[in-house]
Amino acid sequence: MIITSIRLEDYGVDVTAETDDNEETFTVQLCDNKYRSGLGCWITTSKSGGDINEDDYPDFDMSAIIEAAEQHALAEFKANYTETTIDFHCAINDCHVVMRTDKAGDVELIIEDCGHIGSYDRRYRETGVTFDSEEDALEYADTFRTDNEHQDCDGLYAFMQKIQGE
Repeated sequence: MIITSIRLEDYGVDVTAETDDNEETFTVQLCDNKYRSGLGCWITTSKSGGDINEDDYPDFDMSAIIEAAEQHALAEFKANYTETTIDFHCAINDCHVVMRTDKAGDVELIIEDCGHIGSYDRRYRETGVTFDSEEDALEYADTFRTDNEHQDCDGLYAFMQKIQGE
């Protein structure tokens, strides 16, 4: 099997692969740039009409197709975004807040769960809270700080509650 093209789409990653007598484009849905069937991610083709499994396409190496989709999505993500932790010198339940900045300089606050359990939960939780710059996001975070030099769990807790809308 040879992978001939990979393209990131809004709905997933299209991976086109060839065998000696067959060509197929597989669409791989990802979560946090990973294929996670436990979170409902699927693999499909234009011909299948739904989720497929390895037995449906025995000539194709699904593991290689998934790996190619994940690597492509991660490379695209790294090319378009940077992530910087907003440091409160602590974490709450292994979570902290990250600024995700795109090439235009727009920032979204994301909660990163460093204690996630692999394929059964999400590592990143989007909050929908955005800013025009990293400076604006940091100024907003500073309004929640109670201690600038030591662990500030109270500040982080209040900050996370606010950006999650709780």
